[in-house]
Amino acid sequence: MDASPLTPMRWGLCQQLAEELTALDTRVASYDAQLAQVAQSHPVCQWLRTIPGLGELTATAWVAAVSEAAQFKNGRQLAAWRGLVPRQHSTGSKVRLLGLSKHDDLYRRKLLVHGARGYLRWVERKSDRRSQ
Repeated sequence: MDASPLTPMRWGLCQQLAEELTALDTRVASYDAQLAQVAQSHPVCQWLRTIPGLGELTATAWVAAVSEAAQFKNGRQLAAWRGLVPRQHSTGSKVRLLGLSKHDDLYRRKLLVHGARGYLRWVERKSDRRSQ
């Protein structure tokens, strides 16, 4: 092992990597700004953001996934279409609920789970009727 932790070549490579990371951070910040602008200007995104735990990212992801929500009779049909409710295999009066199909829509499900976790984290500190 050499005594110097960074040789001139290593130092140059580290500088290049730092410049690349700075450029990526700038690009991500510009994408975040564009996403925030879309979320603030789109009426459905504004409505979705009134739901506790849903932010700009989740609202825009759902608007992009569900182009026309009027094609569904209710929210359960939409949730079933996206794989968020148990599959049903029922006959007559016997109801059998199967597991969730976790192969569909992992990204949006993850956004919903993180939003719910974030909301539940702060609900203990609130005293409004919904939080209670």
